[in-house]
Amino acid sequence: MPAHPFSLACAATLSLLLAAPSARAFPGAGAPAPTFALYAVNTDVAMELAGHSVISLEDLSGVRPTVPARVVLLAFFESSAPGAAGELQALTRLQRKHAGGLQVLALCADRDLAEIGRVAKDLPYPVLRDRFRVVSDRYGASRGAVGYVLLDAEAQVLASWTGPVSEQETLISAKAGK
Repeated sequence: MPAHPFSLACAATLSLLLAAPSARAFPGAGAPAPTFALYAVNTDVAMELAGHSVISLEDLSGVRPTVPARVVLLAFFESSAPGAAGELQALTRLQRKHAGGLQVLALCADRDLAEIGRVAKDLPYPVLRDRFRVVSDRYGASRGAVGYVLLDAEAQVLASWTGPVSEQETLISAKAGK
C-alpha cells in the first residue's frame, strides 16, 4: 500500500529537524560579535573598568571614549565544567600579562548567584552573569565546556575555540601587543 503524501511530508520534516545541529557554532573569524550587556558579579572590578556594574561589549570596543579600545577575550563557562577553575587562573595570568591591550570577560552560565560570587572572588576581570544562557547561546557556546571568542578592538571575531586558553595564547599575545 503506498504511503500517504501527508505521512511522507511529516517524515521528511521530522528527519530535517532531527538532522539539524543542536547547538550553534561560535561566530567565524571576521564576523561582527553579537552585542550584549550583562551584570557583573564582581562589581568592584566592573566599576573600576567601566564605571558601572553592567558591562556591555560597547564599553570595550572603542565606542565609548572613556574606555580605551582593546582586544577582548570572552570566556564562556559553567563552574562545574571540567577544567574551569584552572582556566580561570590561566585567564588571570593573561589579564595581568596584557593589562593594557587585553580585556578578559568571563561569562558564567551558572544559575546560583552565590556560586558565581565564589568563583568571581579575587579575579582581576569582570565575571558576568549569563543566568539564562542568552548571550552564551547567541555566541554558540557549548554547555559543560569552557569556550572562547577573541575579538579585536572593533568587536570583530578574530578566533573562537573550545578547550584550553593556552591553545591560542600565541595569537592572544600577538593581538594584545605583547
